[in-house]
Amino acid sequence: MHSRQIHTPLTIGSFFIASITGVLIFFELSSGGIRATHEWMSLLFVVACSLHIYANKRPFIKYFASTPLLIILVSVLSGISLYAVSFNDLYAAEASFQLLTNLESSTLLPIIDISHEEFLVRLKTIGITKLDPEKSLYEIAQLHDMDVHDILELLISP
Repeated sequence: MHSRQIHTPLTIGSFFIASITGVLIFFELSSGGIRATHEWMSLLFVVACSLHIYANKRPFIKYFASTPLLIILVSVLSGISLYAVSFNDLYAAEASFQLLTNLESSTLLPIIDISHEEFLVRLKTIGITKLDPEKSLYEIAQLHDMDVHDILELLISP
């Protein structure tokens, strides 16, 4: 079996999986499993692309040897690099999420518009029965070995 018969399908498959999971994460339609799949498939995609480039190095070198193409490639990579470092690795959505999940439960409930009784009922459905109203969702998740994303999703879902 030739190496192209292995790395080309790996490149294509990992690209599609990483793309689909990336879109799900971007639109916040994901769970922890989707995020983990995305991260692992992205790593597989990098390895598969590296193997693909190595196996096809002559055409790649010839293709990128063209001066206009090289200028475009360097410009795009520079733009992506500047864009990536400008975010400080913390999106507004993530900052909001951290703020909400670190509030004391008694402060959070009016914000998400549920009563203390409804809060207790919803948490009981996932096995959380003893609760200190001064604890944040993050602390509650840590105490019960749960994902804070899942708890907040449970609370804000109708």
